[in-house]
Amino acid sequence: MSVPKLSMDSEGGRAKRIRCLWALRAGSALALSALALFGVTGWPEHVSVVTKFGTTVAVVSVALAFGLASAAISADRERLNPWRLRIMFPYYVLMVVASRQQWFCGGKALGADQGLMWSGLGLTACGLTLRLWSYGCLRKNVTLAQSGPYALTRNPLYLGTLWIGTGLALSTGTAGIAVALSYLCVFWVIYRSKIEVEEERLAYRFGATFQQYCARVPRFWPKSVPGLDWMRGFEWRNVIANHGLNLVASVLIIGIAQRLMAAVGWPVLEGRETLRSAWEQLWA
Repeated sequence: MSVPKLSMDSEGGRAKRIRCLWALRAGSALALSALALFGVTGWPEHVSVVTKFGTTVAVVSVALAFGLASAAISADRERLNPWRLRIMFPYYVLMVVASRQQWFCGGKALGADQGLMWSGLGLTACGLTLRLWSYGCLRKNVTLAQSGPYALTRNPLYLGTLWIGTGLALSTGTAGIAVALSYLCVFWVIYRSKIEVEEERLAYRFGATFQQYCARVPRFWPKSVPGLDWMRGFEWRNVIANHGLNLVASVLIIGIAQRLMAAVGWPVLEGRETLRSAWEQLWA
């Protein structure tokens, strides 16, 4: 039994992919050109630092979305899987660089920034919880996971990833809106392809059982399941076996890096503080 190909691999699909590639590359070039133009000609005097920063983050986000989506579309589906984390890595760097507001330990954020940041942190916590829950119910290459979060959606791990990435972007404040939108665009391109490849493999391996599961449970966005036994099939040893603790460590590292960038990095780069004074205020 051979694994079927996506329509993108057909003649019409290839032509469509080529058109998408040229459009994405053109958009990336335009965005970077606009950023370079501002750098060469300078900003108008009345433009505030916050506006400059937000505009720069937005333009870089657009360029990243176009460029990385282009790379993802041009990649072979099978080779895209191990590269997906590397393709998304620039976003996590941008989420750290875009952190200008301190969101704990005496943070100064107000209004929209404060609401966005706490909403982002809440969304990140929900995504982390969902992924850990999913890891606990998953026994890779042994059985088809159908309990716990897998009774709500066929891809709870990727839904959790979406929440974590979007939440970390929004936790940077209003500048993070552009980062979050750009992240969502590239996430959709990369993970849509990955999900299709994985479902082909699962259909080949589990046959009718997987087909029945697909008919019962939505692919991505969860549905309500009355009377769901939330912890059925959950085991902490599965969390450890699936490297769930590595995920917790990664999210904590990004959060700490965001805090350091907001409290130490930007004050030093803008000349408002020396490295020593900024570091002392961090722990004050």
